[in-house]
Amino acid sequence: TFNFGARPQQSKMAPVGANGLVLEFIGTPNYPYTLQATTNLASPVIWRSLTNQSANSNGLWRFTEPEAVEAKKYYRLTMP
Repeated sequence: TFNFGARPQQSKMAPVGANGLVLEFIGTPNYPYTLQATTNLASPVIWRSLTNQSANSNGLWRFTEPEAVEAKKYYRLTMP
C-alpha cells in the first residue's frame, strides 16, 4: 500500500513575538512536508527550503519562524 499524503490545508497563520510568525497546516498524519519560502514571485522564482518535518499523529503540521524580518515573504508547503 502506498501513502501519497493529502494535500495540506492551511489552518492558521499568526504573529508571534515582535517579528515572528506561526504557520499551521492540516495534512496526513505522520507524513513529511517541506516548507519553502521566497521574497519575490517574479520569474524566475527561487524557493528556499526552511524545514523538513512530518505532521503529527493528528495531521497537524506547525512551524514557527521567530524572526520573519522581510517586508514580504511567500510560503509554500511541498510534499515529497
